[in-house]
Amino acid sequence: RKLEPLLVLGRTEMLLPEHPHVVAYMRTIDSDSARLLVLCNFSAEPQTVVWDDALKFETAELLLGNYPTDNAELAQRLQSPTLRPFEALLVKLRPH
Repeated sequence: RKLEPLLVLGRTEMLLPEHPHVVAYMRTIDSDSARLLVLCNFSAEPQTVVWDDALKFETAELLLGNYPTDNAELAQRLQSPTLRPFEALLVKLRPH
């Protein structure tokens, strides 16, 4: 936590407040810096996430997850992710 200011500072924006099984939020300090995306599926079934707006970022780096995830495919997967049962992801998104 001490090594990542986004975990301590900044704002939290809920991305899917009405979703019955997925908690999704973004941590940001300012609009020009990196952001942290948190996705958690609290269901025993896979859950597909549909964003109201496309996520905009240059690169995505998986910081923490409970399933094996290929960083090379992560950016594409985040555009319309299907979370596996009880999957959790903490992803650092860097801007263009």
